[in-house]
Amino acid sequence: MPEPQPPAPPRHQDLGVEGLRQLHDQGTMDLWREYQRQYDFDARRHDESRRDFLALRTAILESIPSNHRLGLDPSLSIREIIRTQHSSFQQSVQSRLQELNQKYELRKAPGKNKSVDKWFQEWRDFLTDARNCPNYSINKMQALIHFHGAIQPIIPMFAAIRSAATINCSEDQIGLQNEIHQFEQQYVIHKAQSRK
Repeated sequence: MPEPQPPAPPRHQDLGVEGLRQLHDQGTMDLWREYQRQYDFDARRHDESRRDFLALRTAILESIPSNHRLGLDPSLSIREIIRTQHSSFQQSVQSRLQELNQKYELRKAPGKNKSVDKWFQEWRDFLTDARNCPNYSINKMQALIHFHGAIQPIIPMFAAIRSAATINCSEDQIGLQNEIHQFEQQYVIHKAQSRK
């Protein structure tokens, strides 16, 4: 006689309001525990750290563009929301890098050299945003960078998000370190040529 199989995990629509609330709270608590671990939690800083964490969580929820939010269950946990956004973020990054590379090729054309310095600045700004905030949608990056500028310590908080969400979207995966290196090489060459 076959052994009885464990029941399938409940679908969101089967959980009911209370079940969804518990699921949401569990995702929040998982993230909070991971934040404490990453942050080398100090009990004397508990209140301040908790405020920072809640502000970060609010920023994540608010950072999801309305077009991405369509079809998302509003009761999903932070971890599920970030995982859902993962693939669309990668596509956005790759699309934007391709767009910027095409733009750069156009600006290298004759008569376009006056725009090169401005282009390099735009390129650096984009790479910096993407490197600092690798888990969020492109069109909200700049706002998030500004929002988090006042929250310290910021790096452990992003590390906690990445770890708790089990996301592999990192600088290495989307090649940002290599892109930055190439950018800096190109800029040095451009400066050397412009002095001739």
